[in-house]
Amino acid sequence: MITARALAPLPQLLEWILPFYENTTQILFLKGRNSQGELAEARHHWQFNETLYPSVTASDAAIIELRALTRREKDE
Repeated sequence: MITARALAPLPQLLEWILPFYENTTQILFLKGRNSQGELAEARHHWQFNETLYPSVTASDAAIIELRALTRREKDE
């Protein structure tokens, strides 16, 4: 399992975790009010499936679960 809270924007987190990621790795990131914007930015360079769970501590925050993480090819 890889998890982070208030560490870095999602695209940077994905760069950092890539060496540790395997298909069976569970990824959970606790993100604030810009979670949708961070997901959109990350999709420019990454492919993944995500599930968003509402935060119980902040109404504008979310927990992002990612699966099937792969880097996009430069030509896409």
